[in-house]
Amino acid sequence: MKKALFVIDTQNYFINDVTKNLPGKIARYIKRHRREFALIVFTNFVNHPASSAYRFLGWKKSRTSPDIDIVPELQPLLKYGVSMSKDVYSALKVPEIKTLLKKKKIQELLLCGLDTDCCILATAYDAFDQGYRVKLLEDLCMSSTGDILHEAALSMFKRTVGAKN
Repeated sequence: MKKALFVIDTQNYFINDVTKNLPGKIARYIKRHRREFALIVFTNFVNHPASSAYRFLGWKKSRTSPDIDIVPELQPLLKYGVSMSKDVYSALKVPEIKTLLKKKKIQELLLCGLDTDCCILATAYDAFDQGYRVKLLEDLCMSSTGDILHEAALSMFKRTVGAKN
């Protein structure tokens, strides 16, 4: 089964006291397991004025560098995959990503990064609906607001999508 690893929104804006150790964990995972994946996708959330988060929520953060830059710990690993910007929650709403998945004949997606309760969960739901097997690398996912929303998202994922690693 061909697999893709999604490293979702591990960018400077979402790194804080809660999430500061996550990029290092993800980097170590990629170094050990990168050959298992036919594709590695790194995403970053760029909050354009046309995005729903900007228009409907009035959230005006994460718009420019350095906020939108992938964290320094992961920069050297970008060479093993592709980096894609998005202004939506789900990475699978980016046409270029959907095209890559089809081209590489990917069947399973493993998800990690930030935020479990937002972009990771949205990507998981879209992947499931599009017929992919989906796994969350639970130890490599976090929510920048802390454990409450992270744990809630894990519970929702287990109830609705079910596959876990």
